[in-house]
Amino acid sequence: MANPRVRFTVVSALLNGHQVELDSGEPISVGRTWDNRLALDHKSVSRRHARIEFDGATFRLVDLGSHNGTQVNDTAISEHILQPNDTIGFGEILVRFEPMGYSATDSTAAPPPSAALPAVVPSGAQANAVARPLALDDVFAQAGMTESIPKSEPQKARRMNTGVLYALLLIVVLVAGGLGIWHVGRVPKEPLTIAVQLRAGEFLPVDVGRRIDPSRQRYLPGVVRIDSIGESDGKVAHVTKTEFRTIVLVRGRAEGEVDIFVYGPPVGDVRLRIIVRGEKEPPPPLPSSNTERKRRAREIYDRVHERAKSAYADHSATESLKELRYAKRLLGDGKLEPSLYTLLLAEEDHLEKTREKRYDELVREIDVHRTAGRYGEAVKAAEQLMRIYTDPEEPTYHVVRAVHLKYVERRDYAEQLKQKR
Repeated sequence: MANPRVRFTVVSALLNGHQVELDSGEPISVGRTWDNRLALDHKSVSRRHARIEFDGATFRLVDLGSHNGTQVNDTAISEHILQPNDTIGFGEILVRFEPMGYSATDSTAAPPPSAALPAVVPSGAQANAVARPLALDDVFAQAGMTESIPKSEPQKARRMNTGVLYALLLIVVLVAGGLGIWHVGRVPKEPLTIAVQLRAGEFLPVDVGRRIDPSRQRYLPGVVRIDSIGESDGKVAHVTKTEFRTIVLVRGRAEGEVDIFVYGPPVGDVRLRIIVRGEKEPPPPLPSSNTERKRRAREIYDRVHERAKSAYADHSATESLKELRYAKRLLGDGKLEPSLYTLLLAEEDHLEKTREKRYDELVREIDVHRTAGRYGEAVKAAEQLMRIYTDPEEPTYHVVRAVHLKYVERRDYAEQLKQKR
């Protein structure tokens, strides 16, 4: 039997109507960041929140020690066998689980009501998913019974005075004409444009906030808080928000050029002109022998597991994660020696949670220092962040370095102002 596809539909007020279909042939990771197969961009969702696995007969939902927990039909769980139409709560986000071409013997749950909104095109880790907008029939089916339309008032009561109507039309024409005359010869204000160049497959953080102009010793205009990102062109590049107020992460997809707008006060919007050229170098080839692959993967697991018996330093946790991901590639993502692959997943989950806890602490510390104007202290916290992420293959590696550079500039600028006084 082929692995069924799974449809997830957000039914909570937050992100309501988002819908995505994923293949269940490999585990479905759920979390806040783009590198999860099911990415839910909300602060109540942990970076590594949960995982859904299909063993050929059942779908098993496993909570990965998330901060706000996972619920199924309003009941908190650590592990649970899912049934069609179960409502899963990841933090404050409620998602309806709908496997297609699959039936469970004890499935009796009915789909909860939801407001039918258009689906969004998935992005990031969901880029290979198929989005399906709700059909018109679905909208009426979920709306239920409707009230009959009241009969219209008598024609005399609803007739508008012809003179008043003509007067309103005249006012509209005069106002529109005045605005047209006022704008003759005026050039529309162009948004702040930031040019971005990268290769396909690469990540690049971009600060769309205020930046320092060294020649004039002043801030260049920019947003102070990102409110939203315009429609992202998944064919050329993808842009997503980060945990930092003014930094977005750009990922190149294929060669080409595209403009994407980032919105926020006080400037309104900033245009990212993204140019993607070439391709990223492919990873090194793996050994051709399955026996050699299993041997190397076992050596990596034993080494990392032994290292875990002592307290992890920031750099050793990152190095261990890099080794574990390589070991997963050696095993063909579970196709070779599934039992060892399961051990690798468990060790990776433990390390991710250890590192994520430290990461969240430092991000909050940086935000406190930023608010108080203590840029020197923010730089020290950012330096600790860089020791946590040392692998260039991870998108966060590039983001934390952009954060460090940003606060180094702010610190130096503040010191120059003090010297002038």
